[in-house]
Amino acid sequence: MNITQEIFGRRRPVRDKLIRYGFTEVTGAPGLLWYREDFMDGALRAEVFVRPDGTVESHAVDLDTGEEYTPINVEAQQGAYVGAAREAYRAILERIAEECFTEVPFLSDQANRIAAKIRERYGVEPEFLWPDRLPGAGVFRHPRGRKWFSIVMAVPRGKLEGESGEDLVDAMNVKIDPAQLDALLKEPGICRCYHMNKKQWVTLCLDGRLTDERVLELLTDSFERTRGGSSGQKKLTPQDPSVPRGRQYWIIPSNPKYFDVEGGFRANGGILLWHQRIKAQAGDIVYIYQTEPVASLKFRCLVERADIPREDPTVGKSPTVLKLMEIRLLQTYETGLYPRKWLNEHGIAKTVRGQRSAPQELAEAMEPETDASR
Repeated sequence: MNITQEIFGRRRPVRDKLIRYGFTEVTGAPGLLWYREDFMDGALRAEVFVRPDGTVESHAVDLDTGEEYTPINVEAQQGAYVGAAREAYRAILERIAEECFTEVPFLSDQANRIAAKIRERYGVEPEFLWPDRLPGAGVFRHPRGRKWFSIVMAVPRGKLEGESGEDLVDAMNVKIDPAQLDALLKEPGICRCYHMNKKQWVTLCLDGRLTDERVLELLTDSFERTRGGSSGQKKLTPQDPSVPRGRQYWIIPSNPKYFDVEGGFRANGGILLWHQRIKAQAGDIVYIYQTEPVASLKFRCLVERADIPREDPTVGKSPTVLKLMEIRLLQTYETGLYPRKWLNEHGIAKTVRGQRSAPQELAEAMEPETDASR
């Protein structure tokens, strides 16, 4: 992905703003807008074209030779000059994007139309859980049980079974009746699921081969299949003491006035030692709730080690042995995504007071169909 795709891929132009900014229509090409701006003390020129369909093409031109200055889009090209040129070029494009374009959640128009239909039909917005690792990957959760009913990811076409090419395509995963798998795979634009269970899910290529109506039909089926309910839901923790202990789920509070949790993870490579007052074991999941003024569930963590002894000489006259646990950050949630009201609706009576096991209802709502930590 070059700089132009990176900056404009999930943006759509506003024509009036482009004109006011200084874009002009190219003679003999109705609807094609063009803008140019010199940089690097007049040695290079940025040329930006916006087509009638909203796609953007841009070039950096060497004014001495009149040819494109290609090193600017080649990350392997290093050096003081090319680095400064790349930074200046990016700044021009980002300014245009900020002032003349609107943001959309996904790359393709079809994916954005489907997202609008999901919002209209179910009141659900995409959640972008991995902005660094998988930018633009949007998860749609069922409002009832918070399970995934779809995810849209921009992936190189060649990574999908039966497809070829390096161009990016919005791939939508939906849950299906496994008995229908073979028949579905015969439809153009449907392939074996990318990055999820290949028996229960398929991937839809949102590139126009499938009509919006067909995509919505499959999406509706996926929505119903992930509805959940009071009967038949999976139990996350064994109730019979004779059953070997499985993964358990915990919730702990943290006061942002006293400790910057996110900064702590960032400074320590995503790992923190945390005082332990629960019977957590390695492999368990810990959710961290930040108290006022955040008042929101913020972090999902994996217990790497538990029951680490610690001597604390600050308690009493003689050292007191306390326990620590080592936790690794898996996920950071947007502030307000899981506020105190949402917790109240999922088993937390008032607020999170002290370390405790997560209510069954909350744990089931938080855990997606496919564990993002794996």
